Amino acid sequence: MIFTPKKWIVAALLLGSAPVMASVTSFGTITVDGNTYDNISGNGIPSAPGSYFDEFQVDAGSGITINVSGWSDTLNVGNADDVIERIADFDRNGNGWSIENKDENPDKYCGYSHSADNFDCNDGAWTDYDFFLLDFGSQEVHLTEVYSSWLANSGSGQEVSIAALNSNHSTDLTNNTFSNLLSNDQGSNSFKFTGSAGTAGQNIASYYANVSGITDASNDVVYSSKWIVSAYNEMFGTVTNGSANNDGFKLAGINFTTAPGGGGGGGNEIPEPAPIALMILALFALSRSRAQKP
Repeated sequence: MIFTPKKWIVAALLLGSAPVMASVTSFGTITVDGNTYDNISGNGIPSAPGSYFDEFQVDAGSGITINVSGWSDTLNVGNADDVIERIADFDRNGNGWSIENKDENPDKYCGYSHSADNFDCNDGAWTDYDFFLLDFGSQEVHLTEVYSSWLANSGSGQEVSIAALNSNHSTDLTNNTFSNLLSNDQGSNSFKFTGSAGTAGQNIASYYANVSGITDASNDVVYSSKWIVSAYNEMFGTVTNGSANNDGFKLAGINFTTAPGGGGGGGNEIPEPAPIALMILALFALSRSRAQKP
């Protein structure tokens, strides 16, 4: 099957579908609650959503719309529930998306509000795991690369966890647990971020993780319409010499390949000529008065 290379303009980054083509543009849009936002001055479109939104949509072209929602399994001081719930807020921080969970708002008990992280709190008494849910609608894909514009601890020993949910799984993860989600997933694993360029190159972000190769119980490459991108969680799978509870990242982009035939999962073949690219981040500074953290 031959795929014609296409370009995708998605929330500020433009990337060709051929593996060696990559360029950056300041153009891009996202949709929040039916309203469109971008970072082009003078066109009459607001540059950023207001405070406290927990999902947005990205038009990837060719009829593919990706809904990006934010989640965390919070264990807080007042109610150690250890169940998954919606985040308090997304933020654009520089070139990446951050997550603020309920424990970080308003008192900032746990972790950074400017990253998706897994930091332990109260001297290790509990840990929050922040994650993104990427819903590709009716299109099933195989996630191949994850890019980050910022990593905690100066990028040393940072990992990311990936899981392919069943395509029929609800996008409302409220009151789930990771044990429940992973008992119904199609495959999961954890991977190390590196400073290498990856397919898209360092003009997209400074850090990259090759997350391709997740397979199901039959050892077939997994295609799904719903993917979790999480701060390192050993329940998803471990990384050799990986270090838990010190990981934080800003999600700057992903690459993926579509399922053979344009839908449906399964099969060992990844279509050529390589990834269709989705960049879900905007390239402009945080528009709020909240101080940027390094």
